[in-house]
Amino acid sequence: MISICFMGSGPFAARVLELLVKENQYDISSIITQPAKPQGRKKRLVPTDVALLAEKLDIQVFECSNSKQILEVLPVKSVDFLLVCDYGVLLKQPVIDLPTKDTLNIHGSLLPLYRGASPIQECLKNGDNKTGVSLQSMVLKLDAGDVYAEMEMQISDDIMFEQLRDKLAWLGSKLVLQTLPQISNGTMQAKPQDASLVSHCSKIKKEDGLVDFKSLTAKEIFNLHRAYSLWPKIHFVFKDQTIIIHDCIISDKRAPSNISAGMFFIEDKHLYVCCELGVLEISKLQMPSKQPLDIKSFLNGRPTFFVS
Repeated sequence: MISICFMGSGPFAARVLELLVKENQYDISSIITQPAKPQGRKKRLVPTDVALLAEKLDIQVFECSNSKQILEVLPVKSVDFLLVCDYGVLLKQPVIDLPTKDTLNIHGSLLPLYRGASPIQECLKNGDNKTGVSLQSMVLKLDAGDVYAEMEMQISDDIMFEQLRDKLAWLGSKLVLQTLPQISNGTMQAKPQDASLVSHCSKIKKEDGLVDFKSLTAKEIFNLHRAYSLWPKIHFVFKDQTIIIHDCIISDKRAPSNISAGMFFIEDKHLYVCCELGVLEISKLQMPSKQPLDIKSFLNGRPTFFVS
């Protein structure tokens, strides 16, 4: 049986791992993940999603934050493959060279599109109508390795980040199950990426969720909402307060003639904002230091807040 050391941290990796273990086609003998990190006001150490799953699966797990630590816990040539997915640690060449066959990476885009840390959010932000996963041979340069195989899927125009992430995780596990035997016996060869089609995406920052209704269309804002629905969520500044949008849709409502881009209007306890093009309906929001509220409840308590 093909032996694997799985390397991952986040929920995307955890879902892939769960599906691979369920199929029981490979010997996943060990797991490497990032160390637990402090979260919340009390800075309580919280293990990664992969670490929590590994405990349930009773698979040996090592917490490593760099290549030096990985080399200390994983013997050279002890597994056929390293399978890396949503790990969050840049690997140095000695780690890439550890397995007997290859170090593979499951990437959440159709490479060379969206190399980097946030490919799933990037395709939603850009309003793409398709995406997919790639299985690549890892090299030192980020997501630049030759690609063994890809699987693609269509994207509905209302799917949210968490839903798409889980669908792509399923697709990624399916890709590994279908191709790893061929990669192992040498009947499948990786192909170089087309350098002319390369695009990049970066790690998402909290401020990336800030939206300006005057300069963005309703569709662009809704796509940002889809991409950042889990974190950092889209937000705007009004009356010197940062307000988080938890739910919104593109509306077919036409703004009154006296309403211009950036202005709000209320009809039948529905809140609308006029954008650079189109109208967005906000159905759930959160004021600073408050709990999220549906718009009807918010307007019951503060009926004139958004009235100019």
